[in-house]
Amino acid sequence: MLYLQKPILLKVFNIASYIDHTVLKPSTTIADVDRICVEASEENFAAVCVPPKFVHDAKKLLKGSPIKVLGMTEGQILEF
Repeated sequence: MLYLQKPILLKVFNIASYIDHTVLKPSTTIADVDRICVEASEENFAAVCVPPKFVHDAKKLLKGSPIKVLGMTEGQILEF
C-alpha cells in the first residue's frame, strides 16, 4: 500500500479546500483565533469557525483571503 505524507495529500487531492478549521472551546482566546487563521491560510482551508465574539478579529486576520469566517454558537452557524 502506498502511504502519502500529509502535504502531498492536501495538495494533490485538493482536500484542504473542503476543510473548516475550528476552535470553539469556551476558553478560546485571540491567540487561538490567530493560530487557526494562520494555519487555515497556510493550508488553504475553506473556512474558520470561531465563537461569535471573535468573528471580527478573524475577518481582519483573513482580509483579502478567500477563506470564509463562520461564527458558531449553541448549534447555530452565523456566516459573515
